[in-house]
Amino acid sequence: MPLIYITGVSGSGKSAVRVELVKRGYKAFDTDEDRIAAFYNNETGGIVDKPKNAQDRSPEWYAHHTWKMSRQGVERLALQGKDNPVFLCGGASNDEEVCDLFSRIVALIVDKETLKKRITTRTTNRFGKQPHEYASILEEQKRAEAYYQRMNAMLVDATQAIEAVVDEIVEKVLK
Repeated sequence: MPLIYITGVSGSGKSAVRVELVKRGYKAFDTDEDRIAAFYNNETGGIVDKPKNAQDRSPEWYAHHTWKMSRQGVERLALQGKDNPVFLCGGASNDEEVCDLFSRIVALIVDKETLKKRITTRTTNRFGKQPHEYASILEEQKRAEAYYQRMNAMLVDATQAIEAVVDEIVEKVLK
């Protein structure tokens, strides 16, 4: 059975998809919550904690740190997918380095207006609340669809109700 990667820009609905998949009885993991990804210091290669104080997450801090998935962590999930489908929801700057471990990639696509509403109103994740973080999300969103197409991802309109998004994912990837 497959390891399915659900990705998209910050605010596209990855965490909500994970919650809905778990409700439906699927094994679903989150790159953030399940510590499959972490911030790495670009010079030392060591894992670092993300500053809790918003002012400490400056553009300079982000210039020296990169959010990456652990290949070993993704490999462990792939082994769990031998008998039943396993979903990994999230994103990281090095997802192309681990994409060979996924049987399918699903990219959640949202328009700028939906993205803005989600980022400004969400309470479960502070990323994007600072102007420079929000600007980086919008820049990523401009390039996202073309990037995911290069990864051969199945694109899903994530502006729909979460139940419809997950219905489409399940229908298309588990046939």
